[in-house]
Amino acid sequence: MPVKKWLIKTRAGEILGPYLFRDIQYHLLKKDIFPQDEASLPCELWQPLRSFPEFRSTIRKLVPHEKDDKTYAVSHGKIKTEETLEYIPHVKLSLLKRLSVRDFFLIALCVSFIGYAVFIFYPLKKNGGESTKFQVQLEQASQFQKTGSYSQALSLYEDVFRENKDNLEAIKGVLSSTYFLRSFDSLKEKVQKILLQKDQEAHEWAYIYLSLSYMVNQDYGDAISILQKARELNGKHEAVLYNLACSYFLNGEFAQAKLYLETYFLTSKELEPHLLLGQAYLNLGDTSKALEEFQFVLNLNSQLQETYYFLAKTYQKRGEVEKTFQVFEKMFEVDPYYFQKKIEHPYFFPVRVSYYQKMSLYNAILAQRGKGHLVSESRMGLLQYLNGEKKEGLEKVQNVLLTNQKDVLTYIILGILNFYEGDREFALLNLRTALKLKPTSFLALLYSGYLTLENGVLDQAEDYFQKILEENSKSPAALSGLGRVFYKKGDHKTSEYYWKRALEFDPFYLPALEGLQNL
Repeated sequence: MPVKKWLIKTRAGEILGPYLFRDIQYHLLKKDIFPQDEASLPCELWQPLRSFPEFRSTIRKLVPHEKDDKTYAVSHGKIKTEETLEYIPHVKLSLLKRLSVRDFFLIALCVSFIGYAVFIFYPLKKNGGESTKFQVQLEQASQFQKTGSYSQALSLYEDVFRENKDNLEAIKGVLSSTYFLRSFDSLKEKVQKILLQKDQEAHEWAYIYLSLSYMVNQDYGDAISILQKARELNGKHEAVLYNLACSYFLNGEFAQAKLYLETYFLTSKELEPHLLLGQAYLNLGDTSKALEEFQFVLNLNSQLQETYYFLAKTYQKRGEVEKTFQVFEKMFEVDPYYFQKKIEHPYFFPVRVSYYQKMSLYNAILAQRGKGHLVSESRMGLLQYLNGEKKEGLEKVQNVLLTNQKDVLTYIILGILNFYEGDREFALLNLRTALKLKPTSFLALLYSGYLTLENGVLDQAEDYFQKILEENSKSPAALSGLGRVFYKKGDHKTSEYYWKRALEFDPFYLPALEGLQNL
């Protein structure tokens, strides 16, 4: 249970929470010190208050009184209930009569010393508490960033930045979170505010993230100008130099990009500079050096599909067909989505290769080899459409049906493209045609189910998903679809049942996970 909720919920928390929460929050969060019994508190939390008379009666209520055992168990042993709660020292007036002038002087001296100590050390303690609070917030924000929860991270970083505008970690966090949220107008506003400060390092990071936003929007000339300003502040900042090389590369200035990368990153152990340098060599026609760089990247990290893609292109350019095919086959053995975002050193990653590009190269390799099944034209049309070439991709799929009107997959793909185009009527028509040709087609049933679900025809959508389960009772897609149907019907208990069943067969099935979060 979260610390704050625990302190408020317990009976002891009603007394101690307002006084101790600020002091113990960080300690509890860091060390996970929680009592096993919510009705009791660790001794170190309540002992500072137990001697105050105003808490005497309330604390008494918290202590269990039993005839057989009049003890109260705490984290550091057992304390006798009666002795602890009944004995409160009282100062008798008669004692004052026995005090000499010397005694009064010593008492006054001690009180003065204590007051001076409080005056000196309380502000330090307070500042330390604020520092601890900031550290907790920064650690939480960092965890949010690592899990992709950039909105929550941004909120925490901004809280710290408002209280302490010189905190570099908070500044970098605000910039990076805003960048990953793709809120570029907001990013420009934040950069302007940061540039008003005097911290040079903060200026460098502001320029870096501003340049990244320009690069995402393909304004490479503006990105180069911004990065040149950052370079004037610090000519050795790796992120500045790499992104400058990257901007030149994306702007078509391969020789300039190569010059920066060879000058500053030839001995680097980071994979991005070497992958970019290999591409620069490839574009300039130096396939030998390109091979060296791509092999070096594979030694650093063998899980990046892009490396295999460019290595295959290099072998293809050298005319080595079989090596090209072997490398390409190896590419499909690694995770196509493997990529780690770097927040500490934000290197722009310009080499994301679409599936359409990969399949186009694959077909070219197979054609050169003269053996193997080419990827069908309808599939290539779908990939081309998803790659941004919508008109060409749609025409390619439609042309397949001119020569073969019984191709089930082509009707399904055309139905999907109709849906993307916003034409739901034609989408359903093509999917129904596919179902006439093959009534048990998983894809036709699945997309028909989701399309009718979007149209609000819930009973028909349920029927489509049930037909899938008749063929395969362990289909996460169909189970999740049924969960969505019952959610829209208002039957949340049944929807929860189907989403949980979907996760039994695929614990990471995203639609089911999202569905459960919305309950």
